[in-house]
Amino acid sequence: MHERKSGPVASALVAMNRIGIAVLLISGFAASASANIRDFDISIAPVFQSSGSWPNQPIAIDIENKGPNARGEVIVSDEGDTTRYPVELPTGTKKRLVVYGGGSPYGMPPQYILDTDQGRTELVYTERGSYMYEGGGIIAMVTDTPGDLGFLRQSNDNKGNQPTLYWDAYVTPESAPERPVGYQGLAGLVLGPGADRLTDRSIRAIKFYALTGGTVIIVGGASASYLSDPRWQGVLPVANLQTKVLHGSKVMSDIAGEPFSEDLTVSAGRLLPDAKGTLDNGVPMVSERAYGLGKFISFAFNPFEDPLIRWSGRKRLFATNVRTLAANGSTGFLNSYMGSTSYGYDPYGSSSPYSSTSPPRPYGSPNMERSDPFSVTLPPTSKVFWILAAFFITVVPVNFLILRKLGKGEWAWITAPVISLAFAGIFLNQASDLYSASLSKATNGVFLIQQGTNEAMFVGQSQIFFPNGGSYDLKMQGVDQVGLNYYDPYRGYEEPNNRTQVNPVDVGEVRISNLRASNLSFEQIAYRQLFPSKIQFQIEAKQTGPGTGSIRIKNLAGFQLENPSIVVFGRSYPFRSLDSGESVSVPVVLSPDKDNLQYLESLSLSEKIAILQTGYTNAAAGPQIGATVTGRSTTQLLYFAPISIGRGGK
Repeated sequence: MHERKSGPVASALVAMNRIGIAVLLISGFAASASANIRDFDISIAPVFQSSGSWPNQPIAIDIENKGPNARGEVIVSDEGDTTRYPVELPTGTKKRLVVYGGGSPYGMPPQYILDTDQGRTELVYTERGSYMYEGGGIIAMVTDTPGDLGFLRQSNDNKGNQPTLYWDAYVTPESAPERPVGYQGLAGLVLGPGADRLTDRSIRAIKFYALTGGTVIIVGGASASYLSDPRWQGVLPVANLQTKVLHGSKVMSDIAGEPFSEDLTVSAGRLLPDAKGTLDNGVPMVSERAYGLGKFISFAFNPFEDPLIRWSGRKRLFATNVRTLAANGSTGFLNSYMGSTSYGYDPYGSSSPYSSTSPPRPYGSPNMERSDPFSVTLPPTSKVFWILAAFFITVVPVNFLILRKLGKGEWAWITAPVISLAFAGIFLNQASDLYSASLSKATNGVFLIQQGTNEAMFVGQSQIFFPNGGSYDLKMQGVDQVGLNYYDPYRGYEEPNNRTQVNPVDVGEVRISNLRASNLSFEQIAYRQLFPSKIQFQIEAKQTGPGTGSIRIKNLAGFQLENPSIVVFGRSYPFRSLDSGESVSVPVVLSPDKDNLQYLESLSLSEKIAILQTGYTNAAAGPQIGATVTGRSTTQLLYFAPISIGRGGK
């Protein structure tokens, strides 16, 4: 029979025993998790093969599960912002997960973590080569043969070619991103042989890339069967293509600055009336057609085949047609609608209706603040200091001196709390409108729609005021990309741990269904959101005389136009509001006002395009919770329509 221990020593032994068991259990669980995570074969690499990195480049994570069924998520943390990518990993499966946010020029590379019910591990990813800041000259190519664009990295020569301004990147048709965000940051995208194997989703994403300012180049030549792909019809600048052999080319000679007399196989076609190009014996050698803020360019030849692989004009050809200034201009224009976000700096300033991260204060009644928490201003620091100083002076020396003079010193137990409550009331009064406001939002941005398509992209930002803490579903659909703004109108720029937890989840589109906010908190998010669209207008241009023309606009959109204007030939022309079904003809001149060229005016001058600009309110844009502060919410619509008059060549 064992003797039972008692007393402090026994208690200590029992406690130590329990701690030991707990440590063993924890170690066992840790060992189990560590062992199970080894059942995953994981590789992580950029989607585009390149010698460098750039912001928001897509990263591919390939996972093979050789162990038991698993589920979890890949967590991407970048500059304090975290996006989660759910993943299901049944036994024996191989999955590829494409994540976005591949680095920031202002901080450390992102952290990638695989967290499943079978274990957790950090994925080691090292950025390759140098870093190209947003707005740099990255030309990517969809191809089966990486390296074809290597000549872009060559140094300057004595023939007047451009210096090295570009990086080359490559992706196979099967691996090409299927979302517009996957192409953001590229100055140009070349579609080479094999582009006919692109998925429908990839082609859709490439068209959105062009809509937002991208340059897409489609090469011709002897093996350009993908030019007949019906999915590209409506964007190509040429039609009725057929193979033809040219014996020498003046266009190629002019580009290179030296004679070109070799036989050249080209895809000869008819230049469309709303396109422009450079012709050689009736063949459009280099032609382009505007598409939104960007364009589609067609080379009748293949610069990656004989005899052009020996041609000295290739670098100049690309430098002339893929201009980083144009890419930077569209990026700056769209960023101006998104406020100051993590998308990067805007090197060209703002072109939006407002120039700061917050829209202008609305005009209205003196009680506007009660329905607009964004216009509430808290007292300045100096005022807070003097209120606190007045409180301490009143509650201590003044209070006690007066009570002592009256012989009522014991009343201090009553007067001190009363004075404190009075000053607390003064502080609360300074933000009384904020305390009385309801859940509110203000959305600002622009819809981009290309004529003949059935989809739109909204680029903008939303401010949200949360009166009560808790978890919120913003109920946003079709979000392709989210950027977070560290600015709080009442506390300035904040570190991430002081902000609300947005918690975006990427399931092929970004969902914000578990935003965690504290009481009286503000959040500002920037995003790009995709929508189905049936909005259409009829826009026809004709020349009426020497240097004059007319633009006829018919409203088939189903809503009344608000403060509309048409931007064409380098000028903007306001016209009367149109009800649905109404039409108007706007007289225009064909010469630009070169002293007042804004971004859209400049675009309409360089391309054969008319841009309809109008106010547009759509409840589907942005967060679908809370009351909309109408005086602070402004959305525009830009409708792009190619026209058949204007510049016909380069």
